[in-house]
Parts: sequence; C-alpha cells; structure tokens
Amino acid sequence: MRPWLYLIAGFGLFYVFWVKYAMIGALIIFFLYVGFGLLADRNWRGLFMAVGLSLIGFLVPSAVMLGVFYQHHALQSLIDVYFKMNMMAYGENQNGIISQLVNSLGLFAEPINQHWLITAITAVGLVLTKIGRQRSMLFMMFFGTVAMLVLTHFVREYYVLLLMPFFVVALFQLFAWLINWQKELLRLVMLLVMIGIFVIPFYGNSYIKTVTPRDAHQPFLARHGQPTDQSVQERFAADMYKKSEHPSILMVNSLDSGFFLAADTHPVTRYFHLMNMTYDEFPEMYNSFSDTMTHRRVQYVVVFVPGNQPLAIDMRNALNGVHPYNKATLVKNYRLIDTGYQLLAGKPKNWALFELK
Repeated sequence: MRPWLYLIAGFGLFYVFWVKYAMIGALIIFFLYVGFGLLADRNWRGLFMAVGLSLIGFLVPSAVMLGVFYQHHALQSLIDVYFKMNMMAYGENQNGIISQLVNSLGLFAEPINQHWLITAITAVGLVLTKIGRQRSMLFMMFFGTVAMLVLTHFVREYYVLLLMPFFVVALFQLFAWLINWQKELLRLVMLLVMIGIFVIPFYGNSYIKTVTPRDAHQPFLARHGQPTDQSVQERFAADMYKKSEHPSILMVNSLDSGFFLAADTHPVTRYFHLMNMTYDEFPEMYNSFSDTMTHRRVQYVVVFVPGNQPLAIDMRNALNGVHPYNKATLVKNYRLIDTGYQLLAGKPKNWALFELK
C-alpha cells in the first residue's frame, strides 16, 4: 500500500470508531492482517510506516474531537455514556461464562442465518476469486465484522448492511469467474445483474409494506376520533406553543421520537429521554427523571403508552408504561392535557402529553 493510503485507513478507523465502535471489526482484522504480513516478511520499514501513519490518521482527528468535548466539560460524560454504558449495560449477561459463550455463538449465527443467501453468495464468490492472500483477508474481515457485532449483545435488522460490501466484492468475483469460464455467459450475467437490482432491495425486507403511506390520515387521530393531517409530534408541539415560546420537554419512558424536533427545542436536562436500560442497570437516569419533575425543571412530559392498538387514553392507562419510581412525581406535578397515536412500521404507538400544574 502507498503511504497515504494508511493515513486514509487510519482516518476511516477514526470515523467509524466514533460513530459506532461495534462496526470496526473489519478494520481491526485489516490492520492486524497487514501488520502481521509485514512482520512475517520482516519489512520493518513498511511496518513502522504502516503503524505510524495509521496512528496519525486515527489519533490526530480523535484528539481534535476529544478537545471539543474537554472544552465543554463533557469528556467524562463521553467516556461514561459511549463506552461504559454501551459495553456494560445493554444486554449484559449475568449467567456465567458458559452461558455467555453459548449466547455469543447464537448471536454470531443469527445474522448469517437471517441472510443465508447473501452469506452463501459471499462465500462462493470469495472462494472463486484469484486475488491470493487478499482472499483470506476478506474472509477474516467478514467474520470479524460479525464477531464484533456480538459484543453488542443483540442483532439489529440493519446490521446486514455491514456485510454488503463483502457481498458486492464477492458478487463481482463470481461474475468475473463465470465470464472467464464461458465467454457466452456475458449476456446471462448482465441479465442476472439487472434482475438483482430489482430483487435484492426487497429480499428479507420486513418493512416493505410500510415504505409508502397508504392513508394520509392514518398516522394520527384526534381525541374525538376525527382525522387530522398533523402528526402527533406536531399536535403536541402546537399544544406547547399555546403556553410557551421555548417549551422544555422530558421523555420519561421512551427514546425521543421527534418531539423535540417538532417543538423546535433542545433538552434542558442531562437525561432527557429514557435509554434502553432498566433501573437496576442505570438508576442514575431514573433518579434524574424524578428529580427533574420534583423540582419542575421541564414544562412538559411526553409519555409512551403501551398498547397494540389505538387507545382511549386516560390518566390510569397513561401511567402504565411509566416506571414505578417516577409515577408519583409525575402525578403530583403534571396533568394530562392531550393524547394521540401514530403508526410506526405499521404498528400503532400511543402517546400522552403532560403539562406542569
């Protein structure tokens, strides 16, 4: 590799690492493979150059980014949230080493099993390739990507996107092998490419039915059952603007679903929405919610109301999804002023808006 490519690779590691560190499996394998290859060849100059330039590409922009967090007194928060919280709290397994190993193997197999066609084509394409040592590197990068995702303790539908670059490379290799094997297969290969362009986007896509809205009035119904063109976020924002030009919001039992954006406002508390952790995993967040409501630091509280269908929401069922530790302070300091529901991926989500008494 030319020296400047190591700089780009290092910058790529910086970019991906600070976006979502679970996605760096392929890059880790790449750097290890190149490093051990140079070491095996006793290419000391190349090894020092690769390590040095890669580190420069990673550390220099990382230092700038960390400097910004330090300037805003948020460096410890970055470490606590991005590393400690993500690595120790989400899906942590407390059942011993054997159980964790079995669980990890199951998670490793899950994306491969879900997308067996993509995995099969990738494996065949890479086996047929004639790019020598790079073939084994690509194989290890593929499995390194899947293995790194296991550390997150769960597999999301979109994780397959991380495997698609390997699929594309393998697909090109497979087509090249077919054409070299039989020149007359060129037209057939091009036909397969055209068919694939139309078929692959729909393969395994469980949300295809909700790609386009079929009824403009379905996302939201007002309290009296009358349809409206407003989303629930826009309706709640209109309610807030009746009392305040700069409303403050707390999402007490869910992640934010666009309510801050619709109200054109920013969080005023450190913990402003519920992250996917239990009270035992992260009591500080729940305690912060109670403290925020007790001291009336926000004007509005948005509550997600569990249910698989649109509900006639009252105070009782509005509180069903709120953690017991936060219910009393919510009831004492806030009153229910509006409700609504919307469709998300074809499923209704019910919401309630509370206002400061």
